[in-house]
Amino acid sequence: MTGPNSLADHHTGTPIRRLAAIPQPTFPKPAVSPPTGRSAQPGAPTTGGTPARFAWTITVPVIVVGMFLSGLNSNIVNSALPAMAKQLDASTVDIQWVKTAYYMALAVAVVASGWLGNRIGLRRLYVIALGLFAVTAALCGIAEDLDSLLLFRMLQAIPGGIVPIVCISLLMRLTPPQRLGPAISLYAAGAISAPALSPLFGGFFTEDLDWRLVFYATVPIALLGIVAALIVLPADAHGQHQSFDLPGFLLASTGLPALVLALAKGQQWGWDSYPILILLAVAVDALALFAIVELNSSAPLVDVRIFLQKRFLLALALMQLLYTALVALVSYVPSFLQQDQSLTPAYAGKVMLAPALVWIVVVLSSGWVYGRFGARRPAILGFALVAVGALLLTRLNVDLPRPQVILASCVLCAGLGIALIPIMAAAIAVLPASLVGTGMMVRTIVQRVTATFGLYLLSAMTTAHNTQLAADRSALYRTGAQTDPTIQQMRQHNPQALVALWRTVSAQVSAQGYGNAFLVVAVISLAGGLLAVVRTWDRSPRNPGN
Repeated sequence: MTGPNSLADHHTGTPIRRLAAIPQPTFPKPAVSPPTGRSAQPGAPTTGGTPARFAWTITVPVIVVGMFLSGLNSNIVNSALPAMAKQLDASTVDIQWVKTAYYMALAVAVVASGWLGNRIGLRRLYVIALGLFAVTAALCGIAEDLDSLLLFRMLQAIPGGIVPIVCISLLMRLTPPQRLGPAISLYAAGAISAPALSPLFGGFFTEDLDWRLVFYATVPIALLGIVAALIVLPADAHGQHQSFDLPGFLLASTGLPALVLALAKGQQWGWDSYPILILLAVAVDALALFAIVELNSSAPLVDVRIFLQKRFLLALALMQLLYTALVALVSYVPSFLQQDQSLTPAYAGKVMLAPALVWIVVVLSSGWVYGRFGARRPAILGFALVAVGALLLTRLNVDLPRPQVILASCVLCAGLGIALIPIMAAAIAVLPASLVGTGMMVRTIVQRVTATFGLYLLSAMTTAHNTQLAADRSALYRTGAQTDPTIQQMRQHNPQALVALWRTVSAQVSAQGYGNAFLVVAVISLAGGLLAVVRTWDRSPRNPGN
């Protein structure tokens, strides 16, 4: 049974069908050609002469191009930051603004994406966003100083925030209900392959070529996506003339960037420093006023009633726990390989290729798993695998063989792949029909704003631990220098050997810090698994119209 009424009974139909049955009331339906042929279903989209049941195999890859670009632009610059800092004459601290500025602007763009989709149309907005990706990537590539690069990165965040909302809306609109499972898997595999492959691409460009290719390489992909979208995606209907909630937008544009900046700079500036406290106060006040304005608006940007949906919030929390493990993996393991095991960026990217492939393969099957078993059992299994992989990564040390690093990373990626898509789908499926569009937007905002928050907390813990551990090691060596003849000989005859000894100690301390961070990830993953077991979070609403 399809349609909204199929959500009334949790026991009716598979989870994929329950998810597919939810309409998308927030966006105008695109105009599609009438289906032809026996295999076409009434009301289902077609692409050219392709029957509706096969059209999704063409439309979904076109939609994936946008999500791949969005993920790539968010993650690939991480490997290029040292090269950028060197050529642009920026400090290690200042170059981090390339990421921070991007996320601040991203949070603002996501809020306006729903209104833009209504006003412009999904296909038009998708094409415009890809065009902005191409233009802003080229601008980032020609930046001559840090200030211009920051400006262009903030402009690049505009399509980066719009694309996820538009892509998932197009996917839900253009995919027949019975094909939504494999379509979601294909979409997710393409979307998450960007962060998975970013270390490989970024290392190759920065080491063997030029860091500017990190941006230039995305231009032809964006242009190809534009051509494919114009050919494949059905034309939009006329946009809705809905008034723009300017007060709500201004409040969100104040609160969300303030929150992102506070989370990003809390460790560096001090969590109890005046700038951070002021930023947090501004964020809390602005977002509180935003909620009041939205509740009283006739055309709100975000329906804040969604925060009363407990099952959605629980699924969202589980998703964020997985993202913490994901960000830790893609940030810490490449850093460990480059800093502590002295691998080149390109070589570190090759080491991370196997986990990326495992991730993609598992995600491709996760749609079927969700349709067969629902969300809870894959979530529990996924969290267990993530915990096991994280525990294996607690053994990181300078002498750890790389096959063991690859094995542990593969286990962790398998857990992420099998749990993430069912939880993402369940987060939408548990919502009543009227809140689905808002749910997709809120999920994207929370993911983008807090994706690195867990990493900042882990980094703060790791830095504090490393500082204490380094001080302890230094005290031991200073004490041992009075009695150890080897150290005394180094001091007298070979001072350079002391430098090499210190570098070895620093690498050992750094590796142990990464290992401790993954211990925290393992604990978080176990907590997520327990939450998935004891709480009811994956059941569809009994009154889908509310």
